[in-house]
Amino acid sequence: MRKYWRAGEGWHGLLRVRGERERHACVAATVKTVVSKELMNRRRVLNAIAVMGRTTASDDRELATALVSAGFTVRDAEVLVALVPLALSRPILEQLGVSHFADTVSAKNKADEWVHFPLSSQPIYVTALGLAREQWRGVGIIDKEVYKNLAQRCSTIDAVSNLLKAGASAKGAAVATALVSLKAEDLGPKSWFVRLKRAISR
Repeated sequence: MRKYWRAGEGWHGLLRVRGERERHACVAATVKTVVSKELMNRRRVLNAIAVMGRTTASDDRELATALVSAGFTVRDAEVLVALVPLALSRPILEQLGVSHFADTVSAKNKADEWVHFPLSSQPIYVTALGLAREQWRGVGIIDKEVYKNLAQRCSTIDAVSNLLKAGASAKGAAVATALVSLKAEDLGPKSWFVRLKRAISR
């Protein structure tokens, strides 16, 4: 980026340099916002994992209730209970031989129709999977027992374990996930009205 306006360039040169500065400032602000959101998601997911790790409940609804008591919204609590074990279980399943994972997750909407969402569009899943990868690289900060207990809440772990106990191999197996505890509306983007109401209340 040119830092200075040279004499003789006229107003067009001055405006061009100013525009370049503003564009670079906008890019820097966007990067800062993205990083801040990622850090916020990481802290929130780690907090949720800690809360779920302290909870002895075996029922998903009780886990969600514990998260709500810790300050999470009902919607976020239900999504955390569904997606965190799914993400934490993935490295374990890979170690067991599963090599094909669907890149979407399915849930029924209020009209009782199946809707598919890219897992990459779910910040909670993406963040939890990142934490799981760190754990398996030996640089994770999740308590090992908590990690194991939460990962084993994923039903796919049981299915693959039973397969192995029966003498079969999970090598090359494929995994797809359908969530029966959530509605598609819980995973989709919030309505413009909800976003507007939240922005006004800040």
